[in-house]
Amino acid sequence: MITTDMIDRDQLVDLRTVRVNTDLPKRERLLDYKRQIKTPNCYKIGKYVVCLSFSDTGLSAQEVFGDLARSKAGC
Repeated sequence: MITTDMIDRDQLVDLRTVRVNTDLPKRERLLDYKRQIKTPNCYKIGKYVVCLSFSDTGLSAQEVFGDLARSKAGC
């Protein structure tokens, strides 16, 4: 797993600079986004580094975020 301390921030693309051409077909938009962002699983937004990773738990993102929200709310 990649952690933010392993990343050279200067090599990351700032998501705020990425522009999606909505006139392109869906597949071409995705390819253009990937070309611009370079590493879709690790980028920055201003001073924040965002690294995405996935685990094979069988749970959907919605279920995981729901569990997280309930745990923070004390439910």
